[in-house]
Amino acid sequence: MKKFFPHITVFIIIFSSIVFFVYKTNRTNVGSYQYIRKASQYIAEDKYRKALSLFHKAYEVSQKSEKIRKELIDGYVQYVRYLDKMDQISLATDYALKAYGIDGNDLSAKHVLAYLYAKTAIKESQFGKSALALEFLEKVVSISKSSKKVSGSISNFMFNKGIEAFNEKDGETVKLCLHTSYKLRPRFETLDFMGEYYHREPDLDKALFYWEKAQKARSDDDEMNNKIRKLKKEILACKDSKVLDTENFNVQMDGSYDIDIRKLQDMLRRIYDKVGEDLNLYPALETPIMLYREEDFRDIFDKKGITRAFYNGSIRMALSMDIDDPVFEAILAHEYTHAVVSIITANQCSIWLNEGIAVFEQARYMPISTDNVKEMLEADEPLSLELLEQGFDMREEDLSRVVLSYEGAYTVVLFILDEWGWGGVRGLLQRAADGCHYSNAIDSEFYISQSCFEEMWIEYLKEKFKAETVD
Repeated sequence: MKKFFPHITVFIIIFSSIVFFVYKTNRTNVGSYQYIRKASQYIAEDKYRKALSLFHKAYEVSQKSEKIRKELIDGYVQYVRYLDKMDQISLATDYALKAYGIDGNDLSAKHVLAYLYAKTAIKESQFGKSALALEFLEKVVSISKSSKKVSGSISNFMFNKGIEAFNEKDGETVKLCLHTSYKLRPRFETLDFMGEYYHREPDLDKALFYWEKAQKARSDDDEMNNKIRKLKKEILACKDSKVLDTENFNVQMDGSYDIDIRKLQDMLRRIYDKVGEDLNLYPALETPIMLYREEDFRDIFDKKGITRAFYNGSIRMALSMDIDDPVFEAILAHEYTHAVVSIITANQCSIWLNEGIAVFEQARYMPISTDNVKEMLEADEPLSLELLEQGFDMREEDLSRVVLSYEGAYTVVLFILDEWGWGGVRGLLQRAADGCHYSNAIDSEFYISQSCFEEMWIEYLKEKFKAETVD
């Protein structure tokens, strides 16, 4: 019996040690998760710094726990997203760096830091600091390249920002965004859009370079093959072109066309000043104008019928009349107005308002008929803004509907100017720039519904046509 007691003593000591170790371990774990539960409550209340303090306490207690390390990083990421939402990008970046420092391989930490660097690069580019923007973009690529998921996400972000910059006529930002997007994830859509950008500039050789790269990526794309075919024709047509230096415009034209440069300069100055006065914008960047022989214009761009020019970032126009013909100046005024409206609204203007203003500026140099609108009213047929919008989409199917839409849009602008002046037109354009649908824009700008607006417009036209008949 005496011999048995030592064994019992040893057993008790060992058992007590095990119990103490298990108790201590469980107590530690319980403490860690209590910290995490409380931290999660703070995050739900947007008390991120308190939450992070508790996450750190949990991490200090259980540094070997991958799960707790992940909880800590996710806490940082949530705070970073909150700060970004509050537009505190600099502070958000500081916390993103802390998350990245805890674990540089964590996808969430990588993604949020790369995203903030990309966002900062775009801002620097918009402020004209291209060199600084490039430094941030190099960091974006360095962080993202080790993860296909992060690279793809940031590539999409940069591509979308490139489109926004394209609409805002910010060429440097377009190039920075698109080149970075392609570097992170090479794809057909990016090459296609890079071609579109250079075609608008116009830098036709670079446009061809990127479209041919896109063609290699997707050789069976009929639309791309057609773009390249047209572009090669355009390059050939512009081979012997001459460039004219005029204030606020960059004019390129067929070399065989003789034109009075002084007349053209005076004409463009008049248009620039008048449209600028009406819309309260005088663009600092030169607007490209490309003048083609009529046969080249129709062949390259597949333009038929009454179309003599169009605007797609550059004014492209057929040389179908002499510079002394009032139609020449009228067409340039029409297309330049589209250029200015495009800048003001970032390409978000409704068609009827865009075309209506352009026809109004065109009317300064040539008479505009409203016979089709008058016939509609006399026949007591309904007129509406939707009807005008739909007509602009029927260029091939029904020319008379297209003409009605142009005339109708022109009369709507006449009505707005009569009732609210240029301030009303500019107000609608600004609301379009903010992404507001024209129905809501009318309601917010004029304090009337669209239906009431249309009723007032119809009454205005009836009075106008009645007065013209009396005269």
